[in-house]
Amino acid sequence: MPRINDGIPELWDVPRMQKNKMIRQYASGARYARDVVPDVADLEAGPVINRTAVSDWMAGALKVNKNQPVYYLDFETVYAPCPRLESFVGSNNRIPLQYSLHVDTRGWTALDKDIEDLLMRSCVSGDGMKGLPKGVGHKEFLTTKPDSDDEREELVKRLIADTVVKGPIVVWNAAFERSVLKDLQKVFPQHSTELQDIIDRLTDLADPFSKGLYRSLPTYSSSSLKVVLPALCQTLTYPPSTIGNGAQATLFMYKMFKGMLPYEAVQRRVPELLTYCRVDTAAMLAIASALKRMVGKNGAKALL
Repeated sequence: MPRINDGIPELWDVPRMQKNKMIRQYASGARYARDVVPDVADLEAGPVINRTAVSDWMAGALKVNKNQPVYYLDFETVYAPCPRLESFVGSNNRIPLQYSLHVDTRGWTALDKDIEDLLMRSCVSGDGMKGLPKGVGHKEFLTTKPDSDDEREELVKRLIADTVVKGPIVVWNAAFERSVLKDLQKVFPQHSTELQDIIDRLTDLADPFSKGLYRSLPTYSSSSLKVVLPALCQTLTYPPSTIGNGAQATLFMYKMFKGMLPYEAVQRRVPELLTYCRVDTAAMLAIASALKRMVGKNGAKALL
């Protein structure tokens, strides 16, 4: 998240500027990003949205029709130098323990108004389904077993079954999900064809933000999901818990994976782990809905 001084990104928030150049700019009197990047000043009046480009991107990236669902997928993984698994790709590879999957079957002409509140209520419900809009479903998988009990193939089978109906699979930072799936292909070659089908259907919702189709002060120097979400969706937030960010979730899951936690401690945190991952995919659905509203009804129809 950019450091904001009276709502204006500072010089240190300019992305991809070399340290030496930044020091020289500071020495010459520059204090704010707008001092060295003129278009930042345009954002002070509000977000700049290229509606035509966003509509074109959605039509090209999602390739959705009236009969196709749109999936929103997120993995939670751990790194383990020497896991006690019968087969793994190599040291320090990502080992998936959890996924959340929201499924939207309503088509892109549905311009949601209250989607954020509905998603927030559903994320903290017991099964992740209570209060979801009609036509939106949710699937999830979480293993709480240590690495001596490998449940990755069960995760693969569930994911294949949950995404069997053709449709785009929306992720945030597709390179990460793609690498997880490719590692699973190597470990479970018997499922390689189905996993490749999932890989081929991935589309990266971060693209409109990283490519500058939507620009704003809060998202100026970062297209992270946790930066973009509050910029577009004010009411959908990560609920307060002991697992409140990715680092905390990863640390807890690593200890769980290595069998370092008692059974009771793990079970107490299961609802928090489920909620945390649910909010990630709910956030993507909410952001996609916000983009649809920006594009407008005519642009949404053009996607069909």
